[in-house]
Amino acid sequence: MNASYTDFVNRFSTLTEEELHYRKLYEMNYLPSVPDYIKDPKDLQHKEDEYIPDGDIKIRKHPCFLPNYIHDHSFLEIPMVLRGSCIQRFYGESFEMKEGDALIIAPGTYHSISVFDEKTIVVNLLIKMRLMPVILSYQDREQGVIRLFIEELKSGTASRTCVHIRGAEEAFHMLPELEDESYYPLFMVNLTKFMVLLFRSGDYSFPIMPTDQNNRLTGILEAIRNNPVDSTLTSVADDFGLSPGYLSMMIHEKTGLKFSSLVAKRKVQIAQQMLRSDKETSNLEIAKAIGMNPQQFCRFFRKWMGMTPQEYRKGKHPDIASNQ
Repeated sequence: MNASYTDFVNRFSTLTEEELHYRKLYEMNYLPSVPDYIKDPKDLQHKEDEYIPDGDIKIRKHPCFLPNYIHDHSFLEIPMVLRGSCIQRFYGESFEMKEGDALIIAPGTYHSISVFDEKTIVVNLLIKMRLMPVILSYQDREQGVIRLFIEELKSGTASRTCVHIRGAEEAFHMLPELEDESYYPLFMVNLTKFMVLLFRSGDYSFPIMPTDQNNRLTGILEAIRNNPVDSTLTSVADDFGLSPGYLSMMIHEKTGLKFSSLVAKRKVQIAQQMLRSDKETSNLEIAKAIGMNPQQFCRFFRKWMGMTPQEYRKGKHPDIASNQ
């Protein structure tokens, strides 16, 4: 183990104040359902501009004892176990990651992670979508499991959701080199080398194999994301050949959310994006985009976000990135 990588790992060995806080709650059996920094438990999509505020990637330690909560993300995420082990859960199915393991998780995948051991060190490499061409450039070079996964990422289907890589320690040693984006050409060389080492580690598998239900769920979630205004329980159930009752049960079982909350969450995301836009967008335009009148929109936004659209526009929303 080289000195720079040893120092990199040792940085994460001492528990932070946040981890000590959650460990105490965990020991007292008072651990909340979501982390404190998530002010609205209904909006659990991690977004690029919040989790990767600067640059194209971010390396974060997953805090020990953090509440195990279901979420998805708009970026590519690669969790890596530098020490110990953790449990990953996808759509109701779980598996263990051990030391030296990495996982590549497709954007938009609902999952959760459990790290309830203070000696375990799991770091997440978060990669903005603008760098996806770098990842997808390996399509013609790799074979087997990696090729299938990359093809799905490129097509946007992602029915397999993630690929599990064992024996990836050699790639982990590149992590200190990825923390500096100041000289971008060198950074891109290092990122490319990291991905080559990661993809060419010895043992790959799909820990959560695609099933008819998971494939169908992927399509359902995408349909809601693309058109939340016209997504009703009955219409989506009809589109996918399901009964409304079965669809409601499947959505709740696999994502932890009610169907109505999933639709509302997507509408809130659209409103947030429009309110954060450089363009001065009126409440009327935003309301129309999510199928409401301005009065309904203001009440809806305040109910879900705990503040008015004007307050959110002025920057009073919580800065998630600074709290994890």
